[in-house]
Amino acid sequence: LILTALLGGLLVLFLVTPAFAVSAEQSRRSLGLAAAAGAAPRDLRRIVLAQGLVIGLGGGALGAVLGFAAALGFVAWVEAESAGSTTLTASASVAAMLGQYPWWAPMAGGLVALGLGLIAALPPARRAARLVLVDALRDRRSAKPKPGRTRRLALALSGPALLAAAAVVGWLAFRLPLGELPDDPMAYMGGSAPPGAAAIGWLVVLAVALAAAGLVFGVRALVAWLGGRGAGRRPVTRLALRDAADHPSRTVPAALGVLFSFAAASSLLVTGASMQADMDDAHGRVDWNGTFLVAARTP
Repeated sequence: LILTALLGGLLVLFLVTPAFAVSAEQSRRSLGLAAAAGAAPRDLRRIVLAQGLVIGLGGGALGAVLGFAAALGFVAWVEAESAGSTTLTASASVAAMLGQYPWWAPMAGGLVALGLGLIAALPPARRAARLVLVDALRDRRSAKPKPGRTRRLALALSGPALLAAAAVVGWLAFRLPLGELPDDPMAYMGGSAPPGAAAIGWLVVLAVALAAAGLVFGVRALVAWLGGRGAGRRPVTRLALRDAADHPSRTVPAALGVLFSFAAASSLLVTGASMQADMDDAHGRVDWNGTFLVAARTP
């Protein structure tokens, strides 16, 4: 669950950041007019951060309401479908859901959404505070000094280095000894974890964090490298590669958003399949309205 939440947070972050980057670029002239009227750099930064605050707060509140409504509707449907079942009616009911619903979850989700909105707005806010007035009034991007050879090499190698570190930490997590497991795979459901599980869990989280950082630096270096590989190709390919390299503030987060969406989907699939396999091993059949579904028993 921690890994899924981490991947989901990264997914949301890298999908929201390009939207703020494009919004800041489209409002470059408006920010320049505000600066010409006397707005200080901190005021320009606050304008963009306020957008992140409003979007994060509104999105978090709307998501919490829609999520609660979807859960309520699903439980109501299950209660209606299992009206004649003696095993599901007691637990799968709207009354049971409202009695056991974690009311702190929507508030925590809203705070997380607010934080993600502010974090996603930070890079565009910093660029807005550094606007060159003449370029902003002309609606033109300010020229950036090209990094030196040493810095380009360090940025290019940081991604593979972090990915290698993530692989080493993940390997160590699988090599750590784990306490004896019981014969019943469901014995630890709702109970204490086996000895050594906490250390393994934190190592896995560290490995995922290192891998995410490595992907961020690796994709950024890859986009910059592809920007110079358009020579001799068709104009549409050359222009696409050059545009992607000239606007990394929206290209890199968009690419990372697609990547982390697949990572989150893979994590949910593996976790769900593993839990279902454990349940199939512990319970040989499922009773649904008098119909018996015999499940395969997995070793």
